[in-house]
Amino acid sequence: MTKIIRFFVALLLFPGVILLTPIPATVTAVAADPSANDRGSFPAPIVKLGASYAVVVDKSQQQLHVFHHNGRGMELIFTAPCSTGMNGGSKEAAGDGKTPEGIYFATDRFSERELSATYGALAFNLNYPNFVDSRKGRTGCNIWIHGTDTDLSPFQSNGCVVLADGNIRRLAEFIELNKTPVIILNRVQWVSGDAALMARRELTALVDRWLEQFRAGHIDELASMYENRTLVDDESLKKIVEKIEDWKSRGIEASFNIENVSILKHEGHAAVIFDQVVSYRDRSWSCGHRVLFLGRNGKDWIISGDVLQHPSSADQLGEQLAIMDAMISIYADVSDMIERWRVSWQSGDMRQYASFYARDFRSNGMDRAGWIAYKKRIGSKNKNITITIGDLEITPGSKRSRVSFHQLYQSSIHSDEGIKTLYLKKDDGRWKICRETWKAS
Repeated sequence: MTKIIRFFVALLLFPGVILLTPIPATVTAVAADPSANDRGSFPAPIVKLGASYAVVVDKSQQQLHVFHHNGRGMELIFTAPCSTGMNGGSKEAAGDGKTPEGIYFATDRFSERELSATYGALAFNLNYPNFVDSRKGRTGCNIWIHGTDTDLSPFQSNGCVVLADGNIRRLAEFIELNKTPVIILNRVQWVSGDAALMARRELTALVDRWLEQFRAGHIDELASMYENRTLVDDESLKKIVEKIEDWKSRGIEASFNIENVSILKHEGHAAVIFDQVVSYRDRSWSCGHRVLFLGRNGKDWIISGDVLQHPSSADQLGEQLAIMDAMISIYADVSDMIERWRVSWQSGDMRQYASFYARDFRSNGMDRAGWIAYKKRIGSKNKNITITIGDLEITPGSKRSRVSFHQLYQSSIHSDEGIKTLYLKKDDGRWKICRETWKAS
């Protein structure tokens, strides 16, 4: 309490600072339906918040806020006093004592043992200068959000955002490197739900068009959305398009999508942040985190920058795609093998059925020969066999995999239903069953 009192007394001593009633550091829910919110419920820079957090710094109020998407809408989950640059305005040059304004990301995290006492218990390095700053010729570096174990006074830093040690530790719970946006503003403008909805619709339409053209591999149409065509020649974009085309040529129906989309605005610029996801059947893999920087071209938005935020290089993304390709190939091979195994069993082709079992197969005390003889005896007594499988779950591996599924067995004299699990191994380049288990429903 003593530190809070000192903080607000200090605010009164600094000319040019407008003191407003602070937002309490408690959870403040914002309803999902924008029309249900009071005027001024939304921070204007957050047009849309995906399933993540966003940090907003209000320099005029010397406050830091954390917002979260809770599945229904945004909620304010944390507020703390902070201290920013000793000089007003947005940072332009190294050593000007100003805190930059814009949309940033934490790129590194430093613990207390890695820091001098100046930086307190914890520090995050921000990616200043960002894409927009660099285009505007702004210089400087080493802009951090960091702690302090001394009394916090307003406007005392050389450009960093400073929090008390207890609050920087709490803030760390919400920051994911290269992903959680940190929006620094001179003053947060709080807007109505209607205003936020209009901006969201406009920018969401652009994102939907970008995704449509990218999925289709329409490079020329995609390039028309960019300020400079060379941006579309980015290796990280080309690698994804090429891999999707490769899967199509092999009959593998993998799909590309974007998830956890956040849309942010600052002055005449916007940033669209999203996860890139490749899906195959019931499995999905992340293939990077991308940021599209947007600027105005007359009345329209145009993509002025395209940054693969994580992984940090196209080569690393290529390595991720290679791993996905291996996993997807295993899924495709195993799924195909399971279907052929089912058909051979249902049709009574026991020679073909036996070919799916490894030489060292064991189950229920039987080896491969005993198992096949047992299945032949059952098959000879049952007519009109129908085998239906569903809810296929594959745990892939390069040499061994496991498959579980719901199985319904029906015949002229018997029916049974339950979960079957097949343990597979690579044998002479083919997947074969080395063990199987059954649990009746």
